[in-house]
Amino acid sequence: MNELTFLAVTDSLSETARKTPDKTAVICEDKAYSYAELDKKSDLLAAALCSAGIKIERESYIAFILNRSFFVPVTIMGILKTGAAFIPLTPETPAERLRYCIKDAGCRIVVTTEKLKSEKPELQDSSYLLLTVEELLSRAERESLKKPCVQIQEKDAAMCLFTSGSTGKPKGVISEHGAIFKCLGTGLFAKRTYKDADCICILAPIVFIMFYPGFYSTIYSGLEYYLNTESELKDLKRFSGNIYRHKIEFMAGVPSVFDMLFSTAHSDELRCIKTVSMGGESFTFKLVEKLHEKNPAMTIMQGYGATETLFTAAKEIREENDLYSNGLPYLSNAYITDESGNEVADGEKGELLIQSDFLARGYMNLPQETAEKFITFKGKKTYKTGDLAYKKENGEFVLCGRIDDMVKLNGQRIELREIEKNLLAIDGIHEARVLLKREEKGAYLEAFLSPESGISSEEIKKRLSETLPPYMIPSFFVRLEKLPRNQNGKIDRHALLAIKTDAAEKSAVFDVNQIEKILLRTVKKVLELSQDISMETDFFSLGGSSITALKLVVELEKSNISLSVMDIYRERTCACLAAFIKNRLKSGGKELTAEEHEEACRKKTYKVMPEQTFFLSSEEAQGGVGVVYNYAFYIPYGKDIDVQKLCSAIDTVIKLHPIFSSVCTKTDAGDYCISYHPEFTGKTEISEISEKDFASFCEGCRPSFRLFEEPLMRRQLFVTEKNVYFVIEMNHAIFDGYSWDLLISQVFRAYNGESLPTDFFYTHLQALQNQSESYSKAKSYYEHLKNGKKWCGILPYDCTKPFGKLVHLSFSTGVSLKELAQAEKKLKESRNILLLTAFLLTMTEITEKQHVCLAWTYDNRKLAQDVESSGCYLENLPVFVDFNKVQTYSELLTEVAKQVSNGILYSDYLDAFLAEDEKNDLCLLEINYQRHFDAVRQTAYQQNKPVTGNLIETERICGFPVVVEVWENSSHLNLYIEYGENIFEADSILRFARLFEKHFRDILSLPAEEPLKREKDAELNGGK
Repeated sequence: MNELTFLAVTDSLSETARKTPDKTAVICEDKAYSYAELDKKSDLLAAALCSAGIKIERESYIAFILNRSFFVPVTIMGILKTGAAFIPLTPETPAERLRYCIKDAGCRIVVTTEKLKSEKPELQDSSYLLLTVEELLSRAERESLKKPCVQIQEKDAAMCLFTSGSTGKPKGVISEHGAIFKCLGTGLFAKRTYKDADCICILAPIVFIMFYPGFYSTIYSGLEYYLNTESELKDLKRFSGNIYRHKIEFMAGVPSVFDMLFSTAHSDELRCIKTVSMGGESFTFKLVEKLHEKNPAMTIMQGYGATETLFTAAKEIREENDLYSNGLPYLSNAYITDESGNEVADGEKGELLIQSDFLARGYMNLPQETAEKFITFKGKKTYKTGDLAYKKENGEFVLCGRIDDMVKLNGQRIELREIEKNLLAIDGIHEARVLLKREEKGAYLEAFLSPESGISSEEIKKRLSETLPPYMIPSFFVRLEKLPRNQNGKIDRHALLAIKTDAAEKSAVFDVNQIEKILLRTVKKVLELSQDISMETDFFSLGGSSITALKLVVELEKSNISLSVMDIYRERTCACLAAFIKNRLKSGGKELTAEEHEEACRKKTYKVMPEQTFFLSSEEAQGGVGVVYNYAFYIPYGKDIDVQKLCSAIDTVIKLHPIFSSVCTKTDAGDYCISYHPEFTGKTEISEISEKDFASFCEGCRPSFRLFEEPLMRRQLFVTEKNVYFVIEMNHAIFDGYSWDLLISQVFRAYNGESLPTDFFYTHLQALQNQSESYSKAKSYYEHLKNGKKWCGILPYDCTKPFGKLVHLSFSTGVSLKELAQAEKKLKESRNILLLTAFLLTMTEITEKQHVCLAWTYDNRKLAQDVESSGCYLENLPVFVDFNKVQTYSELLTEVAKQVSNGILYSDYLDAFLAEDEKNDLCLLEINYQRHFDAVRQTAYQQNKPVTGNLIETERICGFPVVVEVWENSSHLNLYIEYGENIFEADSILRFARLFEKHFRDILSLPAEEPLKREKDAELNGGK
């Protein structure tokens, strides 16, 4: 490693930006930022900082106070490019601590955002210049400032992270560029830790050392860094969706966050994660098992490191015993020494020493403590961790406490962690910390507890005496709402030492107030409080966090009380939450009107439905040449229509339906999304043209849509000497047949001056997103039906041929609606079930296969408000039948009815229904049943008949091998069959239709217990 040429992380960024400028560097707030953009923005920031009027030199320190956003990597890299080192701070950092860190480092520049600058006037200070990222970037671009030419050296300071100090004041740990490169810049760390992952997410605060190995190594390795925002951890359901959407493969963080994330997220959303690394706090093997339940293939690592060591070791956890070892040091040496500094034998406890090339330089302005902690051992710089550990024969080290947790009392050597371990083994004690306290009257052990119940001190002592000698049993027990924690989430020893209580208070349980029982009881439960709380107490002052807020939401749902995490952040106190809940219950549980909710939903981005993904991916695969699922229609209105009035009516209807003003996008992970952009829709154009030229227009090849740049809809009015034509082109991804009919009927209504209802399409998308929890059950159901078998799902055809142009065939079944109604009554099954059953019988006979499936279409407009909504609501659901297991019509009808019913129940899961035939072709015979096909269209065409003539569809290529639509006219059932002209002959499709008619009539006429008839018919097989 010593032979490697040093490369600063800023130079690595610039080199990657030069070689692969469009490669994604950072994903944040649903936006991907390229390496070129990160490099350019950080150049601009560096240029503006250097021209701010304060001299920046090597060993200068610039602090920044930021929330998690793209500004964080821009600011880190920008500061480093000036040659200075950065100090990360957050808005949540107490003001006194902020001032101390800034003063201790001698910062003359502090960087923040415009928002924080206005919200936090306390950030203003005469000792430094407060600048905002927005202001710096704007000025650099406006004045064309050039970045400084700085040659970063290995020994230059890169960052200073402030941690809790032994004196109770923060101490700054300085890391150098050379150490960062040797640890993370060689690529070895990424290869060993990320295991070929491309997208990395570190769930750690920017003030915590855990954030930086992941951040630096992704820059050095040219990977993607997913920077989650604070708000995402307040809405873990949304965050889990982003994990899936952006295909995050490696994640690191504290165990408690993963515990909540994997409790909330759906298994499918976590399948992309290859590795999880947990550290910063202890965890049990139960958590490992919980994580593996959601993602069995995932690797789980236990990490160990310190701010002073950058990174030390990680160990894969396969079984419970693996938790009791911290693994082998990474490019480091680990030594265990006694109090005299001599190495001890394997298995003996002592202080853990870490020796490596990437240790911190030392502590800022603390030369004595630096000398005490950073020593020379065996001729090399070594860090005394203060951790109590022992080494195994295989070289792995095992942590077992802290040196400062080993105390002497009355001549006895006591390990405080051993007492804490025994306290935590007592039911009702959630957290425990034991300290040696010294007073004038002498020294004693004091235990600080966060109990779940009012367990007495006498009972605790009794339980401890069963496992510990008398000298290890604490003299006093102090109950607290929550043990105080420092900025890094660890129990704050100094805060506990500062607590002064008299003997009476040390065993007391605080008084309680009995108000709003359900809410108070639940808050106590999720915060694990032993004492009751006041209605006026702030939830977060009690120790609440985004994680416990989510727990509160889940627990309250068990009592039929619905809240969101943001409700808790907004209301904060139990009194306000109680009032908020009561007000919502009074108004029927709605915080917003339906229209207000739709408006809010239109501001979000949603993943499209699976059918839409199918249409979009097929269209995209054509490379802008084909228009497989683009539909072009025109309607002749005659010459008597008021053109301006019609144009206004069309614009009114288009504006009403958000699907026509929505734009599709595609993430780097390959997911298609949709968002509302009314600014792109425009107005209907009116063109005067001759009838001949209009005919040429219709015959011409229409351009494909720019999938990710415009709404998937175009419309225009053409005025000829004979007609006014309304021409509209749409992609099937945004509309179905019902949506088309709705559009035509509403144009008529708008033309006649009628008011039109609100379209709740985005409310529907939000509802689908909210129901994602049902996906696992649905997937299990469909996989159970498929049972790992090959299913025949298509009529036989030559799969090596392209489908060719679309051919339409109309075929009358000869079955009257009267006959159909009588059969429904006799068989006690719907006509939909009867039709599907007939198609399945047709499939098994024509293919001679026993395992047969069909995709039938379900109109998923679940709510009354969805009836007037336009968009792709149709969902293809499967029916699988093993004809080896059904012998009679009754058995077959029962099986189909059961699957149709369950399919509707599981209609929110759409990924697993595609069945493969023997040629491994994913195409299915699709059955669409339109019971009320004419209802909407007749409304438009018959009332005063302002719309005249026929709907004319332009020619297009075939998207499926074959689709069968069943239509009801005024008296009979008809089949309308679409198929690819290049793969089916008309005679074979006619044979299929006649064979279907035969089976359908058998179902309608034969007794239900009659054995299935599948004998071959000579005439049918001949296709005559």
